[in-house]
Amino acid sequence: MTLPTKWIVSADFTDSVTTGNASTKFTFSDFGLTQPRVPIVLSIADTIGLEYEFKLRNMR
Repeated sequence: MTLPTKWIVSADFTDSVTTGNASTKFTFSDFGLTQPRVPIVLSIADTIGLEYEFKLRNMR
């Protein structure tokens, strides 16, 4: 299943390198998933957060 998500992105640009990070948050129910239930875990948060750090180099 795919679903559009909103990412918050910040980036720094130089002549040869672009660096930055991006993040997004969503819930299990946004994707039709049920939260896992594991006896030894007290609880699992419904909100899932993803973070991505990147460094891109200009190859020219």
